[in-house]
Amino acid sequence: MERLLDYLDTHLDVTIKLFGNSTQTAKLEERSKLTAKSNKAAAYLQVVDSIFSIDHDPGVRADFGANPNKYAKAVDNYITNT
Repeated sequence: MERLLDYLDTHLDVTIKLFGNSTQTAKLEERSKLTAKSNKAAAYLQVVDSIFSIDHDPGVRADFGANPNKYAKAVDNYITNT
């Protein structure tokens, strides 16, 4: 969880992509609306790569390397249901 929050704090573009980026919100925040160069699934893959590719457990790193989409879906579900 800590790595997830750290990543989202330091990568505002990904955070906005995952949690919304309406034109109205961008205007209220006095910034340009960010356009998605990739979809949410790709953003989740970025997030999980930063979390699980450096995990202290070599088994987790190996499983992540073999199944990154599984981890992306798990983080998506975690965020959506929390």
